[in-house]
Amino acid sequence: MAVRAENPHFVSTGIGDHNQELPNRVHRPSGFEYWMVEYTLLGKAAIDLGNRTHYFDEFDLLLVHPGTPQFYKIAAGVERWYHYWICFHPRPDWLPLMEWQEISPGMLTLKLDDKDIREKVRQCCAQIIDVAHGPLPRRHFLAMSLLEQLLLWCDSVSPSSETNRMDSRIQKAMAFLCAHYRERIGLEQVAAAAGLSVSRLAHLFTEQAGLSPMQYLEKHRIEMARQRLAVTTEPVSAVAEWVGYDSPSYFTKVFREATGYSPRDFRKSHSGESLAG
Repeated sequence: MAVRAENPHFVSTGIGDHNQELPNRVHRPSGFEYWMVEYTLLGKAAIDLGNRTHYFDEFDLLLVHPGTPQFYKIAAGVERWYHYWICFHPRPDWLPLMEWQEISPGMLTLKLDDKDIREKVRQCCAQIIDVAHGPLPRRHFLAMSLLEQLLLWCDSVSPSSETNRMDSRIQKAMAFLCAHYRERIGLEQVAAAAGLSVSRLAHLFTEQAGLSPMQYLEKHRIEMARQRLAVTTEPVSAVAEWVGYDSPSYFTKVFREATGYSPRDFRKSHSGESLAG
């Protein structure tokens, strides 16, 4: 259960580097008054949960609620435990991003199996430390922004996230469509990327996404076109080609159906010009 977040702000951050000679035996019966997230890069720690021991392994994240007792140290037989730690008060809208697997009241974990996400989280941690310990007058605001990025990357792979309740094969199909939306794409290619037959892909994708694969592709293309129309002065025909449409007239048709505007009128509305002009 998430604790109410009040007065969101950054507290402190650092790196823990421990060995058996300097085991860092943590004994905090009352915990902290703020939240803490830790990320292990090397080795592991043993967390005493009273009736059992939980091991905080490499590429695990640990999230500790305020007021949660903390008893842990480097695990026996481990030469080194190297980890990042960040203490903070979250914004209220972060709380849904922090609903990880609870191993004990007020103590949650998330294992990062995806190598790309591991690296993104590591980079966020390193940047948070650099910024927080640096000279910028608004460093704590920047640190909080980076921490939000960290939590969002974690949410992208968290089993408790609503997005990740979707079949992983459909997620692969979506990722393929988003990566190749500018190209000519057939269902056979999408099915191969997802590891499904064409018929199974069509059924499962529609069941889980509420759209067919090609409808999803078109929706993504229109969103990319909206962005490009809003920030460039390229001709509509060039935007159409950029997002994967060979025919500018067909692009205009589907864009109008999706947004209620022609591409030109959409651009005017997003550049401060009157639609009647």
